[in-house]
Amino acid sequence: MHDCDPLFVNLESQTIETEHICCAIAGAKHQEGVERKKAFLSRGFEHGLVFRKLDVRGKVFIEYAPAEAAWRPVVAPDYLVIHCLWVSGRYQGRSLGRELLEHCLDAVGERHGVAAVSGRKPYLTDTRFYLHHGFERVERSDTGFDLMCYRAREGAPVPRLADTARRGTVPQDDGVHFEFVYQCPFVPTCLRDMSKVARELGLSVSHRELCTVSVVQRAASPFGTFGAFLHGRLITHELMSPNKFRTLLERELERRRCPHTRGSAKINSASSTLGQGTNDFVPARWRHPEVDSGQPRGGQPLLGDARC
Repeated sequence: MHDCDPLFVNLESQTIETEHICCAIAGAKHQEGVERKKAFLSRGFEHGLVFRKLDVRGKVFIEYAPAEAAWRPVVAPDYLVIHCLWVSGRYQGRSLGRELLEHCLDAVGERHGVAAVSGRKPYLTDTRFYLHHGFERVERSDTGFDLMCYRAREGAPVPRLADTARRGTVPQDDGVHFEFVYQCPFVPTCLRDMSKVARELGLSVSHRELCTVSVVQRAASPFGTFGAFLHGRLITHELMSPNKFRTLLERELERRRCPHTRGSAKINSASSTLGQGTNDFVPARWRHPEVDSGQPRGGQPLLGDARC
């Protein structure tokens, strides 16, 4: 589908106040986050950010930006970088994920291609979806996130994760530290709730808002938008409910007290926490856009089972 297709619309500064934000249609609980998200988008539009959605009251959209204006810790000069790609619930199975991705690929122009952070994790498109559509996995972080790349022309340079994102560590090594961008409507509410849980467990809490693109591009969470760190290590990028975060913290604290209970003295937060569970606000079925049958773009073979 192309720009003239009436099924899809691109949000713009002139229309954003009258349009819903797909990722937060729910009630008043996240209203502060919705307003912050709209402000984030309005600023981003000035630097080439695109927010394209299905013209329905549903969660079907893609958000991407030129790498120099992308809020992700990805080093990808002259690429486009995907922030989010969602197709939810009853809209799956209609090739909408492919249509949205095609729109981004068609926008490459003279750029080298498209990059995206992916994984089998909440808020991220499944790596298999990108593989199915001609992307290649060019890097995996120490915390289990994949950097995917679609190169529009032979010989294009390969993007990479920022060193900080590859390691997933921060200098704040005492208690729980949160780093965040008001890019997701769930951030204000979840940040308050998760901070309260950490304090109730007797942990010190610190926050750092990542206010500029240049700061986010050096973030320690590959997701960019959010990261929760325990004693300096990334334990989740997920915006969690209080009960879920309490369970996660209690489990991580127990591992640190008894590091040999799982057969190793090394605490591996990538395998133990970052890939588990679904988000209470984001059902699992929203996380991975459908994968369409047929030959993937770019003529690349399928790798494994690409269906989600």
